[in-house]
Amino acid sequence: MNEVMVKDFTVDFKAPEITVANEEELADAIKQYANKYDGLVVTEETLADSKKARADLNKLSKALNDRRKEIKRNYNVPLKEFEAKIKQWDSNLHNAMDSLDVGINELKDREVAERTKKVEETIAEMAPNYGVDVGEIEIKTGWLTKSISKKKLLDEIAGEMKFVKDHHEKVAMIKKYCDDKKISFEPYKRLAETFEPLEVMKQIDDDIEAQAKREEAQKAAKQAELERQKENTVEVNGRSFDKETGETVKEEQKVTFTLQGTEEQITGLARYIKAMGIQVLDHSERQTVIVKG
Repeated sequence: MNEVMVKDFTVDFKAPEITVANEEELADAIKQYANKYDGLVVTEETLADSKKARADLNKLSKALNDRRKEIKRNYNVPLKEFEAKIKQWDSNLHNAMDSLDVGINELKDREVAERTKKVEETIAEMAPNYGVDVGEIEIKTGWLTKSISKKKLLDEIAGEMKFVKDHHEKVAMIKKYCDDKKISFEPYKRLAETFEPLEVMKQIDDDIEAQAKREEAQKAAKQAELERQKENTVEVNGRSFDKETGETVKEEQKVTFTLQGTEEQITGLARYIKAMGIQVLDHSERQTVIVKG
């Protein structure tokens, strides 16, 4: 690119001089004329003269301002012409700068794309060593700068992969803890993603303990209700009756099974249950499953 030499840019400017002929005499006359009517009390006898004086003052004010506006318009003409020139020249320069910006940005985008590709290749090469998925590693903005050294880039990528690997191990540890406790991992999945394993494990233990207490309380409540019902039962001639309603009462047991077998086995069991007079309180739809081995 040829070097562009620009001479010193100077503008000759001489402020136009605005003079008022007989300025002092005019100012003094206006002051005296204004003072003459300032604070004048208007009466019915002076109303006509007051209106005439008001009209004369307004006429003089208009004449002064009309001349001011005329001088201002003429005064601004060279400034507006100068501004128009500068704006046009500046527009030419900005058009050139915009064109250069497009080229500069395109080159910058290509360089960033090339550096991104190299970083992605590096991540893909290192990922198996840490047992992480390439998609789990987010490319940091700093990894795409020209100034970053190869050593720093490798160290930072390794650090990110180690963090992801450690995170996976912590989550797996909590999942195994749930499996050992025979509870679902799903309610603790989000906690496992956020908190340390020991914190989550303590929460799991607290929840298991709270659930055990709830179940024990429910069991105690059911037992108390059963005892109450037994106390409200009377036996006559080997039969039990409700003291309040007189209805016959008998003790039965309720149990829930989840069964799996052949179609013939399940059908046969259903017939047996029916034949035995066992009441079916609830049941699910039959599902077909494939069993291997």
